[in-house]
Amino acid sequence: VTMLLLLLVSMAKIVYSLQSVKEAAILARRIVKDAGVGTFLTKMQEPGILEEGYPFGIMEYYSSDCTDHLQQPGDLLLYMSDLQMSVRNMHHDLDHVAFTIRALNVYDNPKLGNGSSLVESPRLTLFGNI
Repeated sequence: VTMLLLLLVSMAKIVYSLQSVKEAAILARRIVKDAGVGTFLTKMQEPGILEEGYPFGIMEYYSSDCTDHLQQPGDLLLYMSDLQMSVRNMHHDLDHVAFTIRALNVYDNPKLGNGSSLVESPRLTLFGNI
């Protein structure tokens, strides 16, 4: 596990040196606009189950075109129901949720060195509150 973590850190330094923060933000917004689906991440909060306290992630659909981009850029509208485990978990801790999105399209960006495989596809995680 330590070796994998070090490898990820090393790779992050390489990509970061090839791409500016502004370029990364532009690509991230494009991925968010294009994808429409991601993984909503919460912490299991159901009392009495063995998995309580573990991370929980499930695919969710969203829209990024429904907010005023001048006032709240980057907000997502999630299509969810109170019947879902992720929503029940979220109600216990509204300030600690995350949403991971991976590119569904191939973005020809030499600075990323990405190709058409899933491993090379850009991805991002948004941290925030509900």
